[in-house]
Amino acid sequence: MNNYNQLRILLFSLKLLLLLLLIINCNSLLQTINSPVDHEYSIEEEVPIGTIIGNLIDDLIIKYANYGLVKFSHKLNSPINDIDNSYSLKIMNFPDPYVNLFD
Repeated sequence: MNNYNQLRILLFSLKLLLLLLLIINCNSLLQTINSPVDHEYSIEEEVPIGTIIGNLIDDLIIKYANYGLVKFSHKLNSPINDIDNSYSLKIMNFPDPYVNLFD
């Protein structure tokens, strides 16, 4: 009978652990949904200053739309006058060498 009680306690502990892991994962998922979408470009070799490596506004709009964070009342490819004012962008500085050489 003692082994049976120990088994019950062990099963209860495992269920409690699974519940705790589920709560932690749901909380981190909610934080991810409510946080800004990160976007980075990877440059594999040296490029001249002024080289366009991507269209940040278009890429972010598509990424936000794919995550369901933005709903558009217009088509994505239609011209918009104030699209630059719709998003605030932050350039992150990294301690890695040569990352900050691009404007």
